[in-house]
Amino acid sequence: MRNKGYFVIAGSLNFFIAIIHVVAIFVGAPAYYFLDAPQLAIYTELGFIFPAWITLIVTAFFFIFGLYAFCAAGSKVRPPFQNPMLKVIGSIFLLRGLALFWFIFVQIKSPTESSLKEIVFSLVALIIGMLYWLGVKEKSLEQKA
Repeated sequence: MRNKGYFVIAGSLNFFIAIIHVVAIFVGAPAYYFLDAPQLAIYTELGFIFPAWITLIVTAFFFIFGLYAFCAAGSKVRPPFQNPMLKVIGSIFLLRGLALFWFIFVQIKSPTESSLKEIVFSLVALIIGMLYWLGVKEKSLEQKA
């Protein structure tokens, strides 16, 4: 039963991140700078449209990841390859989250080379990845019982 909570939190965080990316499209360059995407900010300032398209694609992934989490939390709808996809999504977030240790190292070694935002973004990714994997673990234990 706890896996539902893990998946609801993970799905909610994915939807929140998706919303942040949609907002970034409308805010433009300042949002891209804040989100540590200076290349997209520069191209946005130059009037290119492809940063918005890239951001829209990234947004779609977060939205789909959130849908998988909510479906696993107890929806009657079962998306394709649900169990393997939950593991893949959790692994993607865990791998991104592992950058946390690098950013902490860089922050300690040379604070001007790193920002605390990178540490926070990595920590959030690590937490989301752990939520997916905890949900998968609990779900498999429930199915065995």
